[in-house]
Amino acid sequence: MPSDIVLSHDLPAPEELLALYDAVGWNAYTADPGRLSAAVAGSHLVLCAREASGSLIGLARTAG
Repeated sequence: MPSDIVLSHDLPAPEELLALYDAVGWNAYTADPGRLSAAVAGSHLVLCAREASGSLIGLARTAG
């Protein structure tokens, strides 16, 4: 993995989630931003990938 990618367990801001999901065309999830944020916040595990600048570039989550 390139050293300029930082992995963390922090929760992304709602604006970051919307931008990330919009970037991949997951419009069904972005239609209700509050529900999306709540779903991510209620995940069992959240792993964020960020550029060294702090920009969110990926997200993985598990629900259980």
